[in-house]
Amino acid sequence: MSESGFTRHDILPEPQPLPRPKPSRLVALWIGVLALLAGGVFGAVFLAGEDAGTPEAAVQRMLDAVAREDVLGVLAALPPSERDPLQDNLPEMANQLKRLGVLSDDFSLTKVKGVDLNFSGVKLTSSPVGEGVSAVRITGGTSSYRIVPRELPLGGFITDLMGADLPAEPQTGSDPVVSQGADDTIVTIKEDGRWYVSLNYSAAEAARRSSGAAVPRFGHELQARGANDPVTAVDQLVRAAVGLDIQRAIELLPPDEGRVLRDYSPLFLDDAKKAASDSGFHADVKALELRADRSGSHATVTLQRLEVAFTSGEDSGTVAYDGKCVTFTGPNMAPGEGRVCPDDANGPKELTGIASRLPAQGIVAVERDGQWFVSPTRTVLEAVVGALKALQRSDLDGLRDFFQGEHINVGGTTVGGA
Repeated sequence: MSESGFTRHDILPEPQPLPRPKPSRLVALWIGVLALLAGGVFGAVFLAGEDAGTPEAAVQRMLDAVAREDVLGVLAALPPSERDPLQDNLPEMANQLKRLGVLSDDFSLTKVKGVDLNFSGVKLTSSPVGEGVSAVRITGGTSSYRIVPRELPLGGFITDLMGADLPAEPQTGSDPVVSQGADDTIVTIKEDGRWYVSLNYSAAEAARRSSGAAVPRFGHELQARGANDPVTAVDQLVRAAVGLDIQRAIELLPPDEGRVLRDYSPLFLDDAKKAASDSGFHADVKALELRADRSGSHATVTLQRLEVAFTSGEDSGTVAYDGKCVTFTGPNMAPGEGRVCPDDANGPKELTGIASRLPAQGIVAVERDGQWFVSPTRTVLEAVVGALKALQRSDLDGLRDFFQGEHINVGGTTVGGA
C-alpha cells in the first residue's frame, strides 16, 4: 500500500453499463470517432473548401465531411484557433502511432475505411447568442451508420490485443438527429467574415445555459495581455498559477485560443477569486529558471529549476524541481523521503523504464502581434508527440503483458490475470 493508502488495485471504478446514446447526440458521437481516427493523419494540410457564409452552412459543411468520412473536412469546419494546433501536430503523431502498431499503414485521411455514415433530410435553424456567436439546432433529419470493425485502420498491436473480441459482423443502425431542446445546440462563431463550428464555444454555451447565467458581452470581457518574450510569458504564468491568480493566467492565453475563456469569464471568475482567497493557501516562488528554444513565432520553454514555499493553514513546506527530480519537504517528513525521480526503482519495471526515458516536456509559447502568450493546447499536443517518440513497440508489449498478467480489483471484483 502507498503512503496515500491506495494501491493500483483500488483505483479503478466499478464498471457501469453504457447508456444508449441519445439520438440528438449521434452527430457528436461520430465526429468524436473521426477525431480519434485523425491520429492516423500523415502530412495533413488544411484543405479550404467553400466559405461558410451562415451558421447553418458551417454546420452543414461539417455534417457533409462526416458523411464522407473525411477527417480533413471535419477539421476544416473548425475555427483556426481550434484546428491549427491539431493540424500542426497530427502528422508526427500519426507517424509515431503507425511505428508503434497502433494504427495501420493504409489509413486514408480522405476516406476512413470500415466506417460508412450518412445523413438524410437534415434541417437546420440558427439563432444569435451574441455578436459573432450563433447557436444552430437540428430540427429534422436522420442518421445511419455501418461500421465493419475488422476493416477499421487498426495496427497490429491493437488487433493482436483485441483478438477474437473484435466483432466480425458489421454494426448498423439509424436514428433521428433532431435537437431535443434549447440546450441541445451546436455553437458557431464568426472569424474574418466566415462561420465555423466551435467545440469550445459549444461546451461553454452549454455550461452557461445550465447555470442560468446571462449571456456575456462577447469581445468586451477580459482582454489578452501577453509578455515581451516567451520566457517572461511562461514566468508570469507559473507565478500566476502558484499564486492562484486565475485572471492573469487567462490573460496570458493567446488572443484566439483563449477567446472563449475570456468571453465566458463572468461565469466563473469572481467565484474562482473568492475560492482562492478563502482557501487559506499561500505560495511564493523562491527560485525559477527557464530556457527557451525559439523558432520564429513559436517557442518551447523548459523548466530548469523551480522552488516554491507554501503555507496552508498551520502547515508549511516547499516543493523544488532541479531539472530532473522533485523534492517535497513538510511536517513529519524525513530527509530524502519526499524526493521523486523518473528513474526511481519503485514500481513495476514496465512503468519505471518508460518514465525514465520520457523527455522533459516544455511549455509552448506563441507570438501574436509582437506579444508572447502561452498555448495550453499546443503544450499538451506537443507533449503527447514527445512521449510517443520515446516509446518503443516493446514498451507497449510489456505494458500489455503486465496488465494481462495482473489481478486488478475493479469495484470489488477481481479481474484479469493469465
